[in-house]
Amino acid sequence: MTLNNKSSLTYLILAIFICKFHISCNNLEKPVFKTIENIEVNKANFSKVIIQADAVFENPNQMSINLVGTDLEVEGNNINLGKVIQQREVKVNAKNEFSIPIIITFPPQKLWQDQKGLIGGLIDAYLDREVSLRIFGTINMKAAGIPFKLSIDQTRVVKIK
Repeated sequence: MTLNNKSSLTYLILAIFICKFHISCNNLEKPVFKTIENIEVNKANFSKVIIQADAVFENPNQMSINLVGTDLEVEGNNINLGKVIQQREVKVNAKNEFSIPIIITFPPQKLWQDQKGLIGGLIDAYLDREVSLRIFGTINMKAAGIPFKLSIDQTRVVKIK
């Protein structure tokens, strides 16, 4: 093979790669939010409640994407409990289901004082208490250098004891 044939073959392979990459980018779909699962109360005492959950998504694309971070709000029984902001970049494989761990931390007084006052809140703290936990906001992602946001909004009932 001569030098001219090698460079022609190199250009042909490069052109095929660029076309395939361009077609993949043009058909880019946002990942699909599926559910919030594995909700677990890790700690519940008078000073702090820690709840951990997983937000599950599906990447329908032929290419991997990068999760850049989260910007989520958390409500318990329609009371704002705070934000979950994570700024950690994670690579997500093509055609793959993936989950994002969410850790929610808040003082229980914020939830129980707003509903029954301090005494009622203290009594509820010793009893099994169901809370309607709503997680909503955006997941920030990038694919082929193109940033996009994915909205989520889901409510689950959690027992805090």
